[in-house]
Amino acid sequence: MANPERLLFRVYGMVQTLGRPGVDGALGCCAATIGNNLEEGEYEAVELTIGERPTYDRAEIIAVSIALQWALRIIGEADTPRGAKKRDDNDVNKKRDFEITIYTDSRYAIMAMNYWMPHWMKDGKFVPRNSNHTPVRNKDLFQDIADIRDEILKLANVTFMYEQVPRAEVQKAYEICYGNLDEQMKDQELGKPRVYSGADTSLIDGDSGMNRS
Repeated sequence: MANPERLLFRVYGMVQTLGRPGVDGALGCCAATIGNNLEEGEYEAVELTIGERPTYDRAEIIAVSIALQWALRIIGEADTPRGAKKRDDNDVNKKRDFEITIYTDSRYAIMAMNYWMPHWMKDGKFVPRNSNHTPVRNKDLFQDIADIRDEILKLANVTFMYEQVPRAEVQKAYEICYGNLDEQMKDQELGKPRVYSGADTSLIDGDSGMNRS
């Protein structure tokens, strides 16, 4: 890829335990921003509810998935303009070149994307497995990501890059999560119900495209 089109995302996942007597559970939020602007710009985010039993690891992986789903929509719109004939998915020469970079401060996400997931590819199939034959934690999320990546690769020639960066490099996504969790906690304290869609998930802005059913 001599001159690929570049997409840069900065992601963050956060979880807050309720921490009150007689109340068990946690709330979460995951966010992705796009572009080089560290303070302003577009973002997409997802709330994680008590029923989903969110953990930091899950939140960090869902944040990566939000970015990849966003990239899929962008590439899909660029690949097939309105009224244009759909291209043959197998014609590599006619595919556009993209470089997708995702910044995260999560070591867990980096290990998952750069080491574990490539290791789980076998004969062109995605097979999550541990060497000691124990269940793979968050297998459902990794399968979601594998499916999204497959859809992206049908549309374009893509290089995926995942980089661990300091918190300051994903500050906007962090602030979105922090602000949303603050609102969720206030609603919990006031006994206000929150309205969720789909699999007990509420979108703050945009569509994560995730299916947890």
